[in-house]
Amino acid sequence: MMSKQFFNKMVEFFPDSEMDYNNIIEEYGELLETVAIEDVLMPRVIQLLIENQEVDKLKVFFNYIEEVVNTDSHLKDILSITMMEKLGDNDDVLANAKKYLGATSKELQIEADRVIGRIR
Repeated sequence: MMSKQFFNKMVEFFPDSEMDYNNIIEEYGELLETVAIEDVLMPRVIQLLIENQEVDKLKVFFNYIEEVVNTDSHLKDILSITMMEKLGDNDDVLANAKKYLGATSKELQIEADRVIGRIR
């Protein structure tokens, strides 16, 4: 149930993403969480971080992510290997993200880098 709530919340943050989520469901018969996060959510988050103009939206978004990773172990695991890894793909994006990441999210991002052998 938390997963469905999470993706509903992502549509609230990024209303233009709803059709993309529906396309995943249509193609695979269900919403594949990792595909949805990597292919739908993260490009939008990364674009916001690159632009770094919608500061309030970024604050609310990352506060919600922090809440999720502290309350749902399933989503915490998925976000650790999708979102946190993607944030580390670009140093500038990561630097901006660190302004908004909560304590647990920061730890997850550092761990994601370590797991894939990325040293900062």
